[in-house]
Amino acid sequence: MDNVTASGNNSIMAQAQVDLYLQEMLAEPFITDERFEELVAPKRDEKTAANTIDWCELPINVIYLVKFLVPVQTNYGTKILLLLTNQEGSEIKVWSPANVSKELKVSIKLSNTIYIKSLGEKTGKTSSGKGKRYFDFETVRM
Repeated sequence: MDNVTASGNNSIMAQAQVDLYLQEMLAEPFITDERFEELVAPKRDEKTAANTIDWCELPINVIYLVKFLVPVQTNYGTKILLLLTNQEGSEIKVWSPANVSKELKVSIKLSNTIYIKSLGEKTGKTSSGKGKRYFDFETVRM
């Protein structure tokens, strides 16, 4: 075998090793349709934020599964849009009040499944004695 043929074989073998390495690196499973839809749904919800209700319109004492929590940039700053599902499977989009958003951001880090129930508007007192209105709620992480 001459030097030209040997060097040609070495470069073919080297390319084959590179190809094999790349195939192994890319061997992770391709995304499924279900996973793609799950990841793209929040972006779709951002576009349809016009159909989103305020938290005060959410029925009280109804348990909802939190499907998505999406920050949405609005004219008034960043608001949190929630996609909720009730027991019958009906979905509802709702703007989350600050206290609910704060709780859910922590809960989502700790659990994949979160249920929430609105307890309605409540009145409390601040440290200065002034009245303060807020929306009460309960969550369960599973």
